[in-house]
Amino acid sequence: MHKFSPRSITTPEFDYNLLMSMLSPYRQPWSKIRQLLRQGSIVRVKKGIYVKDPGDGGPHSEAILANMIYGPSYVSGESALSWYGMIPERVEQIMSVTTKPSKTFTTPVGTFIYKRLARERYATGFVRVALDDQRGFLIASREKALVDTIADKDIAGAAELREYLTESLRIDEGDLRKLSPARLRELKIRFRKPIVTALATLVEELKS
Repeated sequence: MHKFSPRSITTPEFDYNLLMSMLSPYRQPWSKIRQLLRQGSIVRVKKGIYVKDPGDGGPHSEAILANMIYGPSYVSGESALSWYGMIPERVEQIMSVTTKPSKTFTTPVGTFIYKRLARERYATGFVRVALDDQRGFLIASREKALVDTIADKDIAGAAELREYLTESLRIDEGDLRKLSPARLRELKIRFRKPIVTALATLVEELKS
């Protein structure tokens, strides 16, 4: 008789289609899924998305799950800044941007927040990061993550912006100097907001 073990799944995060394909020899695959859930061998993150027990498959990636839960989307804002090491705190809620309506998902493995962006603003400034040969996720570039963080802030003028970045977010000016002026100029055109223009100007001043 076919015997299934979650250890045979090669990634900590997986979806319904993969699980059902591996349980296809079972006459009642849903009964097996319910058993695995009761045992804690797998955890349902939301409908159709699962993770393995960390003891069987290692820690799951919150960024990969964020991409899977609601898409199209990519990790951005303070979550991306934290991942890049630009802000000192680890962000508990995972923030992403999407072209779909804004939404929040509270799951057994964390809270995932999605902020709607117009397609013009969404469609640039993100990259794919490979964790290994099988797994990767989409995340905003440093420049886009910072723009997504500040775009809706009520900040007036370059001095207040600089104070917010270095005091409130605690971003080191050395990290600001590493940002690309060319990427910020493109984002300035797409966002058409004074605060993004101020950020682009600030970075150019710091680099001069």
